Amino acid sequence: MEKIELNEPRVLNDIVFSDEKSKSKLENIISGRYPFPAFNKVGILIYGVWGTGKTALARLIPDLMEKAKIGEDANWEFNYCKKGGNGSLLLDKLEAKTQTVSFNRTGFHYIVLDEVDNLTDGTQLHLKALMNRKDVIWIMTTNYIGNIDKGVINRSHLIEMNAASAGDWLPACHKVLKQFGLRLPDAALEPVISSCDGSARDILNAMIEIGVEKSSS
Repeated sequence: MEKIELNEPRVLNDIVFSDEKSKSKLENIISGRYPFPAFNKVGILIYGVWGTGKTALARLIPDLMEKAKIGEDANWEFNYCKKGGNGSLLLDKLEAKTQTVSFNRTGFHYIVLDEVDNLTDGTQLHLKALMNRKDVIWIMTTNYIGNIDKGVINRSHLIEMNAASAGDWLPACHKVLKQFGLRLPDAALEPVISSCDGSARDILNAMIEIGVEKSSS
């Protein structure tokens, strides 16, 4: 049997959304149909429960935005906001770095902040101040939107990423099983998907387990 792969998302349709309105909004932002950054909104805040693909989506957005504008991948920076870490030092570093000329031909700097709720209240105030600039796009994730400073929220477009339905997951699951040469009925997969409580990691790994078991029996 050939090597089975779970490829990183490359296009927006590789992400399974729980909220069609959020997906449509993000499509409009990425394509440029909705002006962004504009109207004092310079952030994209992706929120929802664990394991739904928020970080994968955040990593995808900079390249999709640059490709939509000029057909090239983006230069961007990923930062995990560690609980109890020195968030103030991180933001000082990012502030200094974004004072230089962007390597992107659009002139934008792209900064991804994963689990931004781990920043202290004081550090979030610093982030809010940095978000007054128009040339830096902030892409942030959180499991706890209630812990995010209201000023940061106000400067961001909100994208919901909660648990998607079993039906929404079926195309991705069939794609995994196809690598094993399998095509199982939707009715057989839906209970397995539902038992994973919306976790993308658990759903895809459950499909691998099914594929291995059935292809070796």
